[in-house]
This record gives sequence, C-alpha cells and structure tokens, in this order.
Amino acid sequence: GINAEYGSESTGNMHRISSQQRARVEDIVQYLPGISPESALKLLRASNWKIEVALNEFYDNPSAYGPSVDMAKIEEEFTKYAEPGTGCISLDRCFEMHDVVGVSGADIETLVFYFQYRCQVQGRVTNEEFVRGMVRSECETLEQLAAKLPALLGEVQNSDNLFKDFYGFCWQFARESETQKLLGVEEAIQTWELILEGRYAHLDWWFEFLRETAPKGITKDQWNLFLDFARQVQDDMSDYDEDGAWPCLIDDYVEWALPRLKNSSA
Repeated sequence: GINAEYGSESTGNMHRISSQQRARVEDIVQYLPGISPESALKLLRASNWKIEVALNEFYDNPSAYGPSVDMAKIEEEFTKYAEPGTGCISLDRCFEMHDVVGVSGADIETLVFYFQYRCQVQGRVTNEEFVRGMVRSECETLEQLAAKLPALLGEVQNSDNLFKDFYGFCWQFARESETQKLLGVEEAIQTWELILEGRYAHLDWWFEFLRETAPKGITKDQWNLFLDFARQVQDDMSDYDEDGAWPCLIDDYVEWALPRLKNSSA
C-alpha cells in the first residue's frame, strides 16, 4: 500500500491525512510517473489539496518535486519543431518527429508516443502538451524519448490502470477534430486492431458485426464500455447480463454473436 512506500519516518505524515487526501496523493502519483508519494504530499499541501492546481504547480516548477529535467532544454526542443508564432507543432512537423522517435505513424508505438503528451487530437501538439509530456516521461529531447519508448510501451501494456487511460486516450486521438462526438467505424476498427490485439478473443467478429450493421460512429461511452466488456465477459458470453448497463450496440453484438458461438462449439 502507499504507507509502505513512505518509509517509516514519513508514515506518520500519512496517518495524519484523511482517506480522501490519501486518495489524492495516489492520484498524483498515477498522473505524474516518477514523482514519489512524499513529493506528491508536499505538492498537494502547497496547492491546498486541489489536483488541478497541483498539476499546474508541478509543470511550472518540476525540479522542486522530483524529476530532474531542464525546462529550458524542453522549450528549446519544442521550438525546433513548432511552427513559428502558432505555439503548436503541426502535422508536417509531427511526421518529422516520427522519424526521430522511430515510429511509423500507424503502429501502437505511435499511439504510445502521443499518449505521453495526452494530445487532444491527432496532427497537432500544443506547447503545454509537449512540455507536460516531456516532464511526464522525464526526457529533454525526442532522442531520449525514443530510447525510452519500448519501456513506455511495456508500462502501458502491463498496467491495467495505465492501459485503461491509454485506451480512453486513443478514442480522442483517433478523431479528426476536437468537436467530433463520434469516431468513424473504420477509424475505430483500425485503432482497436492496434491496441486490443490478444486482449479479446472475438475481435474479428466485433469488426464484422460493426461493418455489417454500420452504425454512424462510435461514441466515447461505447468505446470505453467495450473495453469493460472485453475484460469482464467470458469468451463464450455465457455470463453476459443483458439487463446490465451495457450500451445497445453491445447488446446487439452479443445477440448477433451467440448463434455463431453455438455453431463454432457444435
């Protein structure tokens, strides 16, 4: 538990904070890989226990709370790729970054790369996203990030919580604009193919069902609940609860898939 991570001298501090405050410490540790629970506690106390304030304080002044990155070097790296006067890295320069980092633009590594920045949409990285991403991954240059990328991919794939965050990020990132409320079916399928390989036994059926029934698109809610479905429901769907809180799309899919399951097991 988190107390154990504190060591004996600061365990006392942990006992003097409420369970709600302790949960916030845990949130900060999850949001900011590389920050210790002690530093998270110090950061939250300095920020009146407000998570948003704490995150902003951290990004303004990271060296006071742990990771030793030089903010000036990160800004210099951003300037190398940003379009002058826009405060953004545009699509063309994103392709240049792909070359430096060694991603194809169409592989899971590309998604993990942009996940570091938590980009709101593809084809653009803002100054704030870039700086926070570099601080988060404790890198000052893209070359350093390239060297860390295999480990970052491993972290995403091996941590249930981090994978869930990454999975949710992929829906927003795959859209073509920030205002889109639906992700196109083909874009959704291409993204699912990259990130859910080996995580759901009937992925090809799900894609076939979507192409046959052709919904207008996939909402964020449908996207997120499909991961819960893939994780929680057995492959033979025998424990699927149609009265549960599943979206109609998943109800319809199960109804569509059950006859196939019977045929394949006959």
